[in-house]
Amino acid sequence: MQLKLFVIFISLLFIVQHITAQQLHLENPEMKILSINPYDIVIDEFAELDLVEVENKAYLIFLQKDYYKAAKYYLYLTRHNSENGKHYFRLAQCYAHLGNPLYAANFLVFAVNFGFDDFKQIDEDEGFKKISNDKLFSKTLSQVKSVKKMVGEKVYIEAKKIMESRVFLPESFDQAKGYKLVVCLHGRGGNNKFVTQQMQNLENKEFIFVVPEAPYVYNPDGSSMKKEYSWGIEVMDVELWKRSDPYVTDYILDVHNHFKEKYNITESYLIGFSQGAGMAYCTGIKNSSKFDGIICFGGALINTEKYPWLLSEEQIKENNNLDVYIVHGKNDLAVDYKYAQKAKKKLKKYGYNVELHTFEGGHNVPLNEFKRALQWATNR
Repeated sequence: MQLKLFVIFISLLFIVQHITAQQLHLENPEMKILSINPYDIVIDEFAELDLVEVENKAYLIFLQKDYYKAAKYYLYLTRHNSENGKHYFRLAQCYAHLGNPLYAANFLVFAVNFGFDDFKQIDEDEGFKKISNDKLFSKTLSQVKSVKKMVGEKVYIEAKKIMESRVFLPESFDQAKGYKLVVCLHGRGGNNKFVTQQMQNLENKEFIFVVPEAPYVYNPDGSSMKKEYSWGIEVMDVELWKRSDPYVTDYILDVHNHFKEKYNITESYLIGFSQGAGMAYCTGIKNSSKFDGIICFGGALINTEKYPWLLSEEQIKENNNLDVYIVHGKNDLAVDYKYAQKAKKKLKKYGYNVELHTFEGGHNVPLNEFKRALQWATNR
């Protein structure tokens, strides 16, 4: 009941400020629905930009502290998925940094209304501290924090979990024959259907593809009809990252070892896309004796200064007996092409055999580039 009263309170504030109802989904939904002409549609509109790619780009812009531009991206996201609490929270942060306590207060309440409950992040946000002297924001912040008593405090405990992987065997599979094993790691916000489209259009006679699902729910503070997962726990807590991240590379290695024992494997490779590419770098380099090569699409080599528990500079330096194939779109909006260049430069410096290939595209894995990467593995 308290949260519903928040929404009524907020809507009145926005009317005073002359913000249109359409911007904040406060219009009468039935009127909008009944105004739709079922025969006047553009099918292409249903295949717009991948929202996960837009969200990744929005977050990168947010980290770069371009809060005005980030707000544009998050407003776009809320209009295409109005029940994602994290998007509203990012808007609250953006407006706090932009010095607009009214907007920050309203979007903060929307965030909590739609499931955002990381109260530690709310307490520690630097932008909120900057506008804490504003009476309206201070009052709203106090009300929002009182919700914590209703939902309880989050505690994270280590636990074993049975995970799902998809396996694609070669055509005319023969248990006695030797095959190359390829473990494919999807991106942040993806799932283990990562290479389904590629498999449908691929003549596969020599590879066993395994696609594990990442262990963490990608969007714990919002709703989605799609299965979305992340290789990192989606909580802004560095100490928790230090605890949880090493388990992820261990899990990926366990997947590899399981299928290495089950089948007659002659060579092993990791393929990663986006966040999955980062995990391919970490897992492959730290376990270079287990893999013959790694293939990284649209990703970045881990920053060893920021995340030394994931991968250290010393580990990169010592484990250079690993071939690396990097593929990156020149127009990638989510992970800039410069990260591919940086990865190649660093790995070359430490003596790795590295190839970098580019394509005229964005943040995706084109079928022809996927085939070319497999050809690289075949011809090594």
